[in-house]
Amino acid sequence: MKLFYTPEFGSLADHIALLEAGIAFEIAEVDFESKRLSDGNSYLVVNPKGLVPALQFDDDQVLTENVAIFAYIADRAPHLMSPGKLGRYLLLEMLRLLAELPSHLADMAGMALATGLRAANITGMRWEQIDLERRMAWVHPDQAKARRAIPVPLKSEAIAVLQK
Repeated sequence: MKLFYTPEFGSLADHIALLEAGIAFEIAEVDFESKRLSDGNSYLVVNPKGLVPALQFDDDQVLTENVAIFAYIADRAPHLMSPGKLGRYLLLEMLRLLAELPSHLADMAGMALATGLRAANITGMRWEQIDLERRMAWVHPDQAKARRAIPVPLKSEAIAVLQK
C-alpha cells in the first residue's frame, strides 16, 4: 500500500492515522504543481484528479478522498476507537479535524496524539530534551503540570513530525 502526499497539504492526517493504526504502507511525495512523483512519473496515472492524498493498494485500486481513506483506516483500527456505539464516528471526526488543520497545527496535534503531551509541553520542548536515537523525549519538572519530570517514548509518528 502506498500513500501519495504533498507536504503542507491535508495528507498529513492520513499519514498519522496510518501510523497510529499500525498499517504498513510506503509514502510517495507528489509535486503538486507539476503533478509528478519523485521518480519523474506522472501522478495523474495514479489519481486523474491530481489531488492528494491518494492511497494505492497492492492491486492498484486507489482511494482518493480523505473521508474514504479515513473510513478504510477506521475499519482496520478498532483499537483506536472510543468504546461504545459512537466509537467509529468519533474516530472519523478526529481524523477529519486533523485533515482540516493548517500544517503547523496538524504537526502539533499529531505530536500530541502520538505522545499524549499537552500543547504547552510540546511548544516548550527544546531539542536538548529529545533523543531521536533512543526514541525518547523528556519534559522537565518546571514544564510539567505536576512538577515532576516526564519521560516520553517517541512512537514512529512523533519521530516523523520531529524530522520534518
